[in-house]
Amino acid sequence: MVRRRGVAIDLYSAGTIRSNLLKIVIGALVPMVLLGAWQGLLTYRDSRGLVTERLRANAWSIAERERDPFIIARHALRMVSQLEPVSEIGGDCSATLDNVRDGATGILNFLRTDRTGAVRCSGLPFTPGENLAGRRWWQDARGTSGFVIGEPQIGEVSHRQVVIMGLALKDADGQFDGTVSAGISLERLSASIAAKQAELGGTVLLVSGRGKVLLAAGEAGFDRLDAADAARSEPQRATAKDGGDWIYVAAPLFDRDLLVVYAEPQASFTGAALSRIWLVLALPLLAAVLSLAAVWFATQRYLLDWFPRLHRLTERIADGQFEGDRGEFAGAPSEITGMAGDLHTMAAALDRHGRELQAALAAQKALTRELNHRVRNNLQIVASLLTMQAERVEQGWVRDLLEQARIRVSALGLIHRLLYEQGDERIGEITTARLFGDLAAQLRSANRRARGVSLTCEADDFALDFDRAVPLMLFAVEAVSNAYRHAFRPGEDGLIALRLWLEWEGAVLEIRDNGHGLTEPTPEGGSGMELLKAFAGQLGGKVMLEPAAAGVRPGLVVRLDFPRE
Repeated sequence: MVRRRGVAIDLYSAGTIRSNLLKIVIGALVPMVLLGAWQGLLTYRDSRGLVTERLRANAWSIAERERDPFIIARHALRMVSQLEPVSEIGGDCSATLDNVRDGATGILNFLRTDRTGAVRCSGLPFTPGENLAGRRWWQDARGTSGFVIGEPQIGEVSHRQVVIMGLALKDADGQFDGTVSAGISLERLSASIAAKQAELGGTVLLVSGRGKVLLAAGEAGFDRLDAADAARSEPQRATAKDGGDWIYVAAPLFDRDLLVVYAEPQASFTGAALSRIWLVLALPLLAAVLSLAAVWFATQRYLLDWFPRLHRLTERIADGQFEGDRGEFAGAPSEITGMAGDLHTMAAALDRHGRELQAALAAQKALTRELNHRVRNNLQIVASLLTMQAERVEQGWVRDLLEQARIRVSALGLIHRLLYEQGDERIGEITTARLFGDLAAQLRSANRRARGVSLTCEADDFALDFDRAVPLMLFAVEAVSNAYRHAFRPGEDGLIALRLWLEWEGAVLEIRDNGHGLTEPTPEGGSGMELLKAFAGQLGGKVMLEPAAAGVRPGLVVRLDFPRE
């Protein structure tokens, strides 16, 4: 809640109905969007899981398909290692290995080395004296009692691309006694992997347990996949030689020593996961948006479109057009029709009250004019009576008093005449320019015996209400009358200047003469000064008297500063 110019404003209720309706629609969308996002996240996670399972299934299917030669080689090596001609390196060793090779699918050769690495017998003809002790797989086999897998190479005997699977042999004392090994054809394996890659897409790789890529089929090239073993349980990310990002999984081909890896571009992986989100969320979200759009359209059509018409109706009523088409809101909802009916009823009441007020105002104006007319007539009668009474009195102070009373009464009559003559335009207000112009004429006429004294008048034109015009005018009458009576000797020429002007937020009335100045009564005493102070007090102003100039006839300035309001 805030306050602006004393009015409390509730920030939560601000705005138009249309904007608040928009807030409601948006508010209805927010939980749907949040629930949709939450559901989308769950769907994305499930989709990633499904896509991962698909990748893993592809990797395992390839591994299962290409595993037969390795299984055959393992069983064959176990079998031949127990045959006496092979274990004892007898004369029938090569023939025995040749017989085993004929029945082993995908295996090019079997051979036996002694504990020094020398080739002693082989299923294929070999050159005596060949030694395999420098081969890494042979060194690995020497240090273990199980099977080992070597990296792709050209077979020493077959002279074709093979992967060597070796098995260490032990003598009766458990000492290393050489190896028996099988050469698995890489040509057949490579062709089979390429065919599977063409069927599934992506990239298929044969990777050693140390992460080295042995074979590859597909568009992506990789040097190493160091996380290949971890890819057996979770998808891993790798960057190809061309800088592309890929996701891959692995399946064991021969324990941890040899893995089949299946990889797809990360964008394809993510896109496959996201595609299910759109399938799950698109239709519900589209239905929600269409429903809210229908609500918005219906609200616009059957509710909001009527409010501008109500606004135009209120503007016409505010402009004084009280007659309107009551059938304009015939098709509106009942609540809107009721509001329009209330506005028409209010317009009729305003029209009736307006006519009544106009009639009352006209009557009031007529009464005011009549009152001013009668007051003016009565004041003229009083002024005439004072004139008649003064003519019956000889020259002296009594006659001067009667003359001053007549001048004041005539001035009051002047105000009521101006109020009557200006009509109904500005009731209770008087324009200063006309008031002081007519007042100066009256004062010249009342003091016509002082033929050599001229009275000038300058007044700015502004409005004064009746209660302020009366004391201001009487102040001017008293000051000008004092100047006529005391500033000049009989028959002497002179000038009295009456000026009224606006100054800042107030106004100034000045009566200046070039006579001899006042000696009796003094500026601080006497009935004349008391009257000036009394009139100034009614105006909330301040009166000052000071000489106009130095010399034989210094003159006098009477100045009144007063606020306009």
